Amino acid sequence: GIVYFIMKLRSGETVTVSLRFLLTAYLYLASIVGLLVMVNGLALLLNFSFSIPLGKEFSYRAEPYYYYPAEPQPAKEAPRQLTPTEQKERRAKLLEIGSKEGILNGFINLFFGALVWGVHVVLRKVLLTKEETRGSLLNKAYLIILLLIFGAGSIVNLPAGTYDTLRYYVVERLDDLQYINPPGPKLSSAIVFMPIWIYYLFATIREVRRSE
Repeated sequence: GIVYFIMKLRSGETVTVSLRFLLTAYLYLASIVGLLVMVNGLALLLNFSFSIPLGKEFSYRAEPYYYYPAEPQPAKEAPRQLTPTEQKERRAKLLEIGSKEGILNGFINLFFGALVWGVHVVLRKVLLTKEETRGSLLNKAYLIILLLIFGAGSIVNLPAGTYDTLRYYVVERLDDLQYINPPGPKLSSAIVFMPIWIYYLFATIREVRRSE
């Protein structure tokens, strides 16, 4: 928006914001939001799929917890720590809850994200002219924003997910109750982000060549 107004002012044109321009900006913005929600759902479902052959600890967190008794206790008395057997049972329960929440959240995000994204992409094709969908300032901003989002997500999550995966299998644990950061979420995000990043990278390059 700032760049648009500066360009208009430098060219000496009157700065006016039409309702059609605002509608176009809304359609692009809603498409971005819907796509991000849909991609988040895909990453959650992929993370859940990792937990089936590799174990729930690969995809979900299971930190050690302390037991707080239900009956009133003296204020200065510290809560007792769970026994190893109790901790294993609680970890298994937490992992089961995490996997159920993960698949449920994944399907919900995928459905509503795809619905919002699909509706607004169709509206863009129906309501906008070819000049507004190709070569316009908003379209260029749309491509650059998605390129930055998915590029940064891939660049950050790929090495982090790879490190967590190698650490999960290579670094020896002290015991079965030791907490290890699950590599599944970062790895699944990187796998989902990378093809979308490549797609918008080539789409941006095509737009640059078309403009030239």
